[in-house]
Amino acid sequence: MRSLYLSVEGIKDERAALSLKKKLEMLPGMSYAAVDSKTGAVIVEYDSHTLTFLQIRLAIERDGLSISGNITSSDNMPHTGRASTLRLATALLFTLLLALSRALSDAGLPQWTRLALFIPIFLTGLPYYTNGLKSLLRLSPGLETLAGFQILFSFALGIANIQDGKTDCLELSALLITALILGEKAEVSSRGKAGTAIKQLTELSPDYAHLLREDGSIAEVKASALRKGDIAVIRPGETIPADGEVTDGHSSVDERSLTGESLPAEKIPGSKVYAATVNGSGTFTFRVTAAGRRSALGNVIRMVQEAQADKTIKKSAADKASAVFLLVILCVSVIVFSALLVIGEDAGTAFKAAAAVISAACPCALPLASTLPLMTVSGHARKRGIIFKSSSALELLGRTDTVIFDKTGTLTEGRPVPTDILPYSGHTPEEVLKAALAGLQLSVHPLADAVAGRAVALGLTPDPISDYKAIPGRGIIAVASGGEVYRLGNKAFMVESMVDIGMADLDFLKLSSGGKTVFYIACNASLLGLIGVRDNLKPCSKEIVSGFRQRGLKAVMISGDGKLAAEAAAKELGINSVFSDLLPAHKADAVTALRPAGLAMVGDGINDAPALAAADVGIAVEGSSQIAIESAGAAISSKEPLAVLSAYDFSVEAGRRIRANLAAAFIAGLASIAAGIWLSAAAGAVLLTAAIPAAAAALSVLFTAFNSLRPVRR
Repeated sequence: MRSLYLSVEGIKDERAALSLKKKLEMLPGMSYAAVDSKTGAVIVEYDSHTLTFLQIRLAIERDGLSISGNITSSDNMPHTGRASTLRLATALLFTLLLALSRALSDAGLPQWTRLALFIPIFLTGLPYYTNGLKSLLRLSPGLETLAGFQILFSFALGIANIQDGKTDCLELSALLITALILGEKAEVSSRGKAGTAIKQLTELSPDYAHLLREDGSIAEVKASALRKGDIAVIRPGETIPADGEVTDGHSSVDERSLTGESLPAEKIPGSKVYAATVNGSGTFTFRVTAAGRRSALGNVIRMVQEAQADKTIKKSAADKASAVFLLVILCVSVIVFSALLVIGEDAGTAFKAAAAVISAACPCALPLASTLPLMTVSGHARKRGIIFKSSSALELLGRTDTVIFDKTGTLTEGRPVPTDILPYSGHTPEEVLKAALAGLQLSVHPLADAVAGRAVALGLTPDPISDYKAIPGRGIIAVASGGEVYRLGNKAFMVESMVDIGMADLDFLKLSSGGKTVFYIACNASLLGLIGVRDNLKPCSKEIVSGFRQRGLKAVMISGDGKLAAEAAAKELGINSVFSDLLPAHKADAVTALRPAGLAMVGDGINDAPALAAADVGIAVEGSSQIAIESAGAAISSKEPLAVLSAYDFSVEAGRRIRANLAAAFIAGLASIAAGIWLSAAAGAVLLTAAIPAAAAALSVLFTAFNSLRPVRR
C-alpha cells in the first residue's frame, strides 16, 4: 500500500469535498480517501500495483480541481498561493493603470477605456461575488457579501454613466478588490497545516520491523508489510511498528505519544502495545492485531483530519458587522429609490441614485479594519515568542470563554520523580533509597530511571547484585552479594512475600490519594520504607490557571493519567472540571462535548493533536512536539512562564482595535451617505456626489492605519 498527501486547489465547500471523496473511493485499488474542504488537503492510501498516481490525478482534475503540491516530499511543498498571487498582481497592475487613466481622461482619453481597465480587476474578484452570494443564500452575509454588492453596483453605475463621464466609483471598487486579495494572500501561508501535521504523524512509525518467521529466523521487512497475525520482535530502544499483543518477554514502553501518561507502561505477555510508542530496555515479541491506518496511530491521523474538517468556522468581527451594515445600506438605497419614484423621477434615474448609495457605502478601509491590527499585534506577539499561524486564530482566542489544559507536559514537568521517601523500623531515607537502587539497577521497571536519578544525585552507590528476578505485574527480587534479599513492588507483591506492611497503610492511602504512584521496599522480609513518585506541577502552572480565571475564563483539565493523579493535580491548581483516563480520541470528544462554548486548548504532545485541531484555537506550549505545533493555531516558542496568558491578552488587544476600526469605517460610510444626500438635494441634483464618500473613505483609512499600527504596550 502507498499513501499520498496532496494539496488540491478549488475545493469550495463540504459538498465538493464529499463528491471528490466518493469518486476517489470508487477507483479500483483505493483503500482509503479523506478530503478536507478547509485546508485543501487530500489523503489517499492505495495499491500502487492496481492504481497509478496518474489515474488519481485525472480523477481529481475531472472535477475542475488542480493538484498544487504533494506534501509527502519536503522538496515539493504545496504552493496553494499561486492563484492568489496571479490575481493580486493583475489587480495591482490594472488598479495603477486605472488611476493613471483619470489624469489622461482630461486630455481626451475615452471613458470606455477606464471601464475596459476595470474589467480585469472586476474578474479577479469573482471568488468574492460567488462566496458572497452563497453566504447571502445561507442567510449568513459577511464582508464578501457587502463588498460584492458594492463592486457589482459600482460596475453597473460605471456602465450607466459612461456617456456622462462619471466613472469615479470604479477606483473605489478597484481598491476594495485589491485590499480583499491582500487579506486573502496573508491567509494562504496558514493553509495546509493539517496536512503537515498528518505527514509528521505518519513519520512516527519506523520504516522497518523485525519479523519472526515460522522457522525461528528473524527477517527485516518494511513496517508497511506487516499483517494481522504476524509475530514481530522488539529490541531495546526500538519504536513499535504496529498495534499488537505481547506473546513473550518483559519490558516497559513509553506511551506518552498516545496516552499522555508520563510513567512508562510495564509490558508482560498479554499486554497490548501500540504503534509509534518506544520500547525501553527489555526485549519482547508481539502478535500484530492492527497496522497502518487501522492502528491507534492511524486513528490519531484520522482524528486530526476529521477535527480540521468538522471544526465550525466562527464568523469574524468584520463579517458580523458587515451583515448589519449591509442591511442598513440596502434599506437606505430602497428608501432613496422609492422616494425618487414618488417625486416623479424615472426608474432609470432612481436606480442610478440607489446604486450610487450602495457604491459609496462600503468603506475602502473595511478590508483593512481587521487585517492591519491583526498583522500589527501578531508582529508584536512574535517578538515575545508567541506565534499565531493565522489571523483567525489571533482574533478568535480573545473571544473564547473556556480554556482546556492538557496535564502531562503542559501543567506538569512531564517526567516522574520521587517526591516522598518514608522510612520505617529506624531506617533513614538514604538507606531506603539505596536499597531501592540496588534492586532496580538491573530492572526495566517503569520507575527504575526515576529512582536511580534521585539516588545518583545524592551520591549513593548500589550494592552489587548476584541474582535478580522480575515478576511481571508485581515487582522484583534482587539478591545482593552480601546475601541481603531486596524486594521492591506493589502492595500485592509484599503480601504474597509475607512482608508485614501494616505500619504503612495510612501512609500508602495518603500518598495514593494524592495522585502518587507508591511502591514498597523490603529487605529480608522486613519493610524498609515507601517511595512515592509523581509528575510534579510546573512552578508557573498555578499562576497561569489563576490568570485565566481572573480574565473570566473557565478552566478545564484533561489527561490520560488515572483519576487519582488527575484529580490531585486539578485540586492543587484550583480546577473543578477534570476529565481523566483519556486516549487521544477521548480528548477530542471532550473538546466537542464542551461546545458551544468558545474553546481554547493548551497542549504539548502528539496525543493532544486531535484536541488541538478540534478546539476553536489550539495553543502548543514551549517544548511541544512538532505535530502538536502544526495542529494548533498558535505556538509558544518563548521560555517566558506566562506566555500563554500573554497570547490571550494580545488577542484581546487585537479585538479592541478591530472593533474601533469597524466602528470608524461604518460611521464614515453612513455619514458620507447622509451628507452626500443632503448636499445633493440642496444643489438640486439627484445623483449622490462622489467627492464626499471619497473624502470619508480617506479619513477612515487614515484612522484605521493610525489605530492599527500604533505600538502594543505589553
